[in-house]
Amino acid sequence: MRSTLRHARKCRVTSLGGVAIGGGLCYPVQHSTQRQAARTEQRRQALALAESRRAERLALLERFVGVAADAERCAFTR
Repeated sequence: MRSTLRHARKCRVTSLGGVAIGGGLCYPVQHSTQRQAARTEQRRQALALAESRRAERLALLERFVGVAADAERCAFTR
């Protein structure tokens, strides 16, 4: 009977130790995955911002070229 109780306690302690080790290993993996997801999101936002700025610069350049062409036509007709 005593050996059965010792065995049961040993199994519980071993099981509890396994849970503790599993939880301890799980935390760094989750933390790493969360940081990776945050970095990926930041990169995506930075790319989206760069693309919108590029579109703004292109629109300003097109406007400048249009105004310059109008000015050249106006000067040529005088």
